[in-house]
Amino acid sequence: MVTEAKTPRGERLITLREAKGLSRKEAAEQAKIHYNTLHAYEMRDDVNPELKNIRALAKLYDTSVEFILEGVAAPTATNANPSTTTSGQSTAASGQATVTERLTKARHEYIRALAEANAVTDDKVHITVVLNPLSAQIARCA
Repeated sequence: MVTEAKTPRGERLITLREAKGLSRKEAAEQAKIHYNTLHAYEMRDDVNPELKNIRALAKLYDTSVEFILEGVAAPTATNANPSTTTSGQSTAASGQATVTERLTKARHEYIRALAEANAVTDDKVHITVVLNPLSAQIARCA
């Protein structure tokens, strides 16, 4: 039975739940969250989900918190079971290295830009990255 969700997040949750062949009651029990909480997450956009509950649902549905909340990084067979390249390195590991390299490069560029803007040397600029499940915030410390 397909239930009409009123939100994109709700549609993702319902699709993931139904793909696992679970009723809302079964999913709530397995994720150890209250039935009404899951119902609210699926049907109401004005409900701010608790991270522990979204993590439990992501684990149950074999997906990411980001996919549930924002619809990014959709689960695929290769995400669930990383394949191996001919060099023996997993594609997930090589993809992670690429992401890490890009983040490191972006961090260095950001430090250089802050140093230039504040007329100080790079070693005087320190950044702290604070991540929460809904957004990433970058704070500058001098």
